[in-house]
Amino acid sequence: MRIADKVLQGVTCIRLDATVTPAHSDKELAEPNFKGFGHHPLLGYCDNTDEPLAGMMRRGSAGSNTTADHLQVPGDAIAALPPKFRRRLMVTADGAGASHGLITRLDQLASRPGHQLTYSVGWELGARDRAAIRLIPAEAWQIAIDQRGEVRERRTAAACAGRSCGHARCWVEEAHVTELTVLLREGPGGGELDGWPESMRVFARRERPHPGAQLSLFETRDGWRYFLWVSNVPAGLRGWRAQLSYIDAAHRVHARVEDCIRTGKDCGIGRFPSHDFAMNSACWASP
Repeated sequence: MRIADKVLQGVTCIRLDATVTPAHSDKELAEPNFKGFGHHPLLGYCDNTDEPLAGMMRRGSAGSNTTADHLQVPGDAIAALPPKFRRRLMVTADGAGASHGLITRLDQLASRPGHQLTYSVGWELGARDRAAIRLIPAEAWQIAIDQRGEVRERRTAAACAGRSCGHARCWVEEAHVTELTVLLREGPGGGELDGWPESMRVFARRERPHPGAQLSLFETRDGWRYFLWVSNVPAGLRGWRAQLSYIDAAHRVHARVEDCIRTGKDCGIGRFPSHDFAMNSACWASP
C-alpha cells in the first residue's frame, strides 16, 4: 500500500465510504437526501487493487454513520479477501462514518491473536478537542508532507521570480500535524476519552484554507482549518510509519476511495434495473 513516497508492505487496506446514487424514476426506498433523491449505499474497496470488496444497498435517507451498517460492510469486505490477506489489515473511514460502535469493533478485530489491524477514522472537532488545540505549543506542530513525501508548502505573494529558490521568505508551510491524545486523557479536565479504547490515539492536522473555504468561528480565530482523526497506530512503533507526517499521510489518502466510487458509477453503480429494492440489492450483490 502506497503512503506518500513510501510503500507499506504486506498490508491489505480496506476503505469504507458511502455515496449517493440518484434515482430518475420511482424506485422502492429511493428517498430525498442531502444530495437530491435516490439511494445511499455503503461501499468497501481494496486500496491495494482498487477492487470493490463489499457493498450494502440502503434507503436514500440512511445516515452516514449508521453503526449497524458500518459493522456489516467491514466484516463482508474482510470475508471477501483470500485468507492469506486477512492477517495484516488497515481499515479507514472518513468522519461522516465514524461512530463509537465502529471504532470499538475495529479495536476488537485488532486484538485477535495472530492478526494485525490498524484503523484510521475521521473524528469530529468538538469542544473538548478545540480546548486541547488551544493548549498545543507552536513547536508541537510538525510539518505535513505531500504525496511525494515532500514538505507541503506554497509560494508567498511576495516571492521572488525563481520558482525553485530556497529563500525562506518565499515559501509558506501549508499544513502541520500534532497529537492530542495525552491532553484529552490527562490534561486539564482530563478523562475526555473515557469509554473509548485505550489504544486509540487522536491526531489533528491544520491547513491553510483554500479560497472560498468556509471556516468555523474557532478556525477564523487563527486562520487555520482543522481536521481530526483517530488511529490505533502503536505509540511505541519505530521507523517512518511512526512519524506524525506519515500517520497523517496514511489517513489523508483515504480520499482515493472517491476515485474507485467514480469508476464504479461509470460501470453501473446506481443504474438499478427494477423498482423492487430486494431485486436491486440482489443485482448489487451479484458478481
